[in-house]
Amino acid sequence: MNNEMKNKEKKQMLERLIGIHQQILSGSKPNSSQLAEMFNVSISTISRDIEFLRTCINAPIEYDPHKRGYFYSAVYEIPINLFTCK
Repeated sequence: MNNEMKNKEKKQMLERLIGIHQQILSGSKPNSSQLAEMFNVSISTISRDIEFLRTCINAPIEYDPHKRGYFYSAVYEIPINLFTCK
């Protein structure tokens, strides 16, 4: 894969991560299906994005089984340097 394609994929991922953050921050408790439809990607991609947010940038994302959606369990602001996780 060439650099241009890698950069495009990183940009798309960054846009999704920010969008997921905004949706969770809004209090709407989005689920994977809703997010996948919103960003026109698979549920698996959203699951990977949620896991990235949790593990690489310590987003306190929890899942509410009663409301069937994600929420922040603590006040959280997304950092600017997202792609520093190895």
